[in-house]
Amino acid sequence: MYDRVLIESLTVASSKAWPKIIERYQFVTDYLEINMPTTADVDRFAQHVGLSRRMFYRLIEDRKRQLIERSSASPVIGRGRPIDKEQELAISDALANHPADALLRDICIEVLRICEERGIKSPSAYAIASRMRIRGKLVEIDARLHYQFDWVLDAAQLDFDIIGSDRVARPAYLLAVIDARRGVTLAHQVHGDKPRALDIINLISSKFAQSRSGSCPKRVAVTRTLWAEVELLVSILCHHSIEVAECAPRTIRSGEALMLVFGGKIGNISLQPRPRRRFPDMERPAIEMALAEAIVGIIVQRQNEEPSSE
Repeated sequence: MYDRVLIESLTVASSKAWPKIIERYQFVTDYLEINMPTTADVDRFAQHVGLSRRMFYRLIEDRKRQLIERSSASPVIGRGRPIDKEQELAISDALANHPADALLRDICIEVLRICEERGIKSPSAYAIASRMRIRGKLVEIDARLHYQFDWVLDAAQLDFDIIGSDRVARPAYLLAVIDARRGVTLAHQVHGDKPRALDIINLISSKFAQSRSGSCPKRVAVTRTLWAEVELLVSILCHHSIEVAECAPRTIRSGEALMLVFGGKIGNISLQPRPRRRFPDMERPAIEMALAEAIVGIIVQRQNEEPSSE
């Protein structure tokens, strides 16, 4: 099992920083297990992680502080940097004046107008966009995708790889069941490659998804990522009186539903990175499946638990 302190550190960091965070975490763990470490031990460990003695001591103190604070509340993911309370209120008012499917451009214009009227500095477009993601539970996904359905099944590639049981690294995918009325992630799975029909069926039929929704869906939609599995899904789900919107994958882009809920990133994990075939030399961190599930699970849970902006 992975320590909660390590997982928390990874949930707030970019995936590019994960290898260094994991390496330093392991070295500090090994150091703390030494009974009465000497200065020579400090120098040896500091050299391994490429830090001065002083910086390594600081790393040790940070770990001890994290262990003490590990039971405290975690920071909310997705809000971005803190901004002035009056700016927060301006964004909240602008969001309240627009429908759920409003464009970022329209919200920014409205925020600018409100700030000018109140004589305050306008927040950045990034700050506005990050707060638009907070109202994910207020977004009616089906209305924004122009389809009528209860659940939407979406999958998107993430910006890191999963190390499989055969020790081969494959692209990580997030498969999610999203409530189309509330924009809440009912259930999700992390996969080390594109999900197959059996994975989708298992996720739909999971008691967790149905208990969060309150009932079994009557109609589901799938996005373009799962296009190859539509025919098999139709044949299986029809026996459970669940209709599949077959035409949806032709128009709903891969990851579109996930992006409506989370924005362009899930925490600091990018959705739909550039395809590897176009950038074969692009470095991607590779982690174990258990660690990936823990990181994504915490981020998804926080997104579901975020208070709405109403």
